[in-house]
Amino acid sequence: MVDLAFLAMATTAGLLLAPASNSPAPANFAPPRLMESVQFDPNAFSEIDPSGMIPSDLMALDGKFGANGALRGMMLVSRNAHENGAFYSFSDPLNPSARASLFLREGRLTGVIYSGGDMRTVLTSEDVGLSRVSLEDARLDLPCGTTGHDMPGQPQPLDGGVAGSCDNGSKVDVLVVYTDAAVGQAGSEASLLDSISWAIGDSNAIYTSSSVGLSVRLVGTSRLTGYVQSGDMLVDLNRLSSTSDGIIDGVHALRDSVGADLVAMVRSDGGGACGIAWILPSNSSGQSALGFSVCALGCFSNLSFTHELGHNMGCCHAPGDGGGCTTGGVFSYSLGNRFTGSDGIAYRTVMAYAPGTRIPRFSSPIATWAGVATGIAGTRDNARTINETALAVSNFRCSADGIGSCGSGGGCYSIHAAPGCNDSACCAAVCDFDNYCCLTTWDSVCVSEALELCSNCGELAAGSCFFTHINPSCDNASCCATVCAADPFCCNNQWDNLCANAAVTLCPNCGDAETGSCYIVHDTPFCDNAVCCESVCAADPFCCNTEWDSFCSNAAITNCAGCGNPNALSCYEPHATPYCADAACCNLVCAADPFCCNNQWDFSCSGAAVTNCAGCGNPSSGNCLQVHPTPYCADAACCTQVCDIDPYCCNSQWDSFCVNESNAFCPACPTDFNNDGNTNAADLSILLGGWGGSGADLNGDSFVNAADLAILLSAWGFCP
Repeated sequence: MVDLAFLAMATTAGLLLAPASNSPAPANFAPPRLMESVQFDPNAFSEIDPSGMIPSDLMALDGKFGANGALRGMMLVSRNAHENGAFYSFSDPLNPSARASLFLREGRLTGVIYSGGDMRTVLTSEDVGLSRVSLEDARLDLPCGTTGHDMPGQPQPLDGGVAGSCDNGSKVDVLVVYTDAAVGQAGSEASLLDSISWAIGDSNAIYTSSSVGLSVRLVGTSRLTGYVQSGDMLVDLNRLSSTSDGIIDGVHALRDSVGADLVAMVRSDGGGACGIAWILPSNSSGQSALGFSVCALGCFSNLSFTHELGHNMGCCHAPGDGGGCTTGGVFSYSLGNRFTGSDGIAYRTVMAYAPGTRIPRFSSPIATWAGVATGIAGTRDNARTINETALAVSNFRCSADGIGSCGSGGGCYSIHAAPGCNDSACCAAVCDFDNYCCLTTWDSVCVSEALELCSNCGELAAGSCFFTHINPSCDNASCCATVCAADPFCCNNQWDNLCANAAVTLCPNCGDAETGSCYIVHDTPFCDNAVCCESVCAADPFCCNTEWDSFCSNAAITNCAGCGNPNALSCYEPHATPYCADAACCNLVCAADPFCCNNQWDFSCSGAAVTNCAGCGNPSSGNCLQVHPTPYCADAACCTQVCDIDPYCCNSQWDSFCVNESNAFCPACPTDFNNDGNTNAADLSILLGGWGGSGADLNGDSFVNAADLAILLSAWGFCP
């Protein structure tokens, strides 16, 4: 698949075509390679931890489809319910240009993986657990395709009260129509609909990251059965916009019936450009006749769909891009931007032409990329443009659900001042019962009604709040409400790993770190180790219903501790109970000092573990800032931090990626408090002076104690 041009303006009267690429491909550049498919486990997405890595099944693409290592560093940025599926965003914190935007629905995966620079890997849905894969390169994009286009007159604004002030500007409703040829290119209608939903979700992710307070909502899709798309994309746009040429006039009645502010046609590749759209000439809801665009399916991956909607909202290209859009769009500052990041790489925003790597940001002096603002206040600020035209564009049509505040704003399970909530179906159900929630404010009563009408919170059959399950909601009503207020996905879609983790964080229960140690008496119920807590409470419910008294702590010591038992706590930190969780290390330390297994794991035991046991913090494990063929490194705190985000470093070897992560997250010589290049008596004095506080903490537990003393002594001497 060869991408076409990306936007070039054809007239100053409001027409915009999609334009151009980065530098031309070299003569010997290989054409795009196609891999039949990649297999993946859809359930792996529900098991991702917050800030977890991209599912391992997709690692098969690394090196073959994209730069080596691009996928390995990608971590989850966000997961949102979207179009009866879930939209996932991943990014490498050390290289934001390496990112992935993926949409999972009914086990089918659609989206794009951007490896940085010109390369992008496109996934299109094929079947459950199977996606087709193609490699695209921006250098293969064709130049601007304006030559030979007629100069059409601008459609006249629609009169007669269809537009108004019924919507609040927080969402724009979009109708997408598509051609038979687009279905053929996609391989199936289901695959095409997945791609359309992905494009809507990706647009919303771009708005959010660009500080745009607007979202787009897909209110309908329709196939233009029998329509033969033109060889000239401008002809398609004129046919789509016309109400009386007798070709596809029915689109306008459909637009009115679903209340669509904007209408986008998706066609197959061709027509001389990637996309074409009318540009909003004035900030008025009376310009609804200009709310039309056309986009080639194969250009979704280069952000053309979002680009075209940007024109409908008054945005223009960057200065110097030409094509009739040189002095701004609806405002003088409605311009895209090209800039050089702090990494020395040239970038361009959604609305800007090449050169530069396109990024998922509109120009804005607030939004940044690679350490640099993506726009310039007063001159290049398309994010501001969209924020300021949102009210006008959202009122091209009144929302057809009759409740203009539904489908945007705050979550249905959380209190917020604005009326309505962001789940259209739930919002409509609540407001049909209690219209105060959509007319005035979404208060605690509305939240209670949403939980009652839209969720299964509190039902035993829903499953535990602390474990994943494929259905939404969980069995504890209070915990369920708390989690869903923070993350509506958990009550709308499924209770995945992020929901279970949120329950552990937000809801007191077995395993909550704030409940206290299982081995120490405290006056509240539960304890901090879930397995041990549940075991003790199964025999003595008092421990989970009233308080964790001496009977509970003694039961924990008797039933949960032991060398290698994960309930026995870390070998590298002192604790009031015997044993530690690493069997080999525990046995080694206790062979030399039986007190550690007979009485308690005190400072001497943890110090012996740091000195003698392999793993993070062992002096023999190697320098964290140097590549070595074994896992772990000698700096315990740094090693732990790196392995938390990249388990490969503690499971396989400490490679160059681990070193880069160490450089990014860990100070080179943490024990050198006075920065004299040497860990010595002066640093020891500083540590002892901070004893019991947190200022000289080395192992990340927020306390200066013997564990930190052991780390400092093990690093005695000149810094590496």
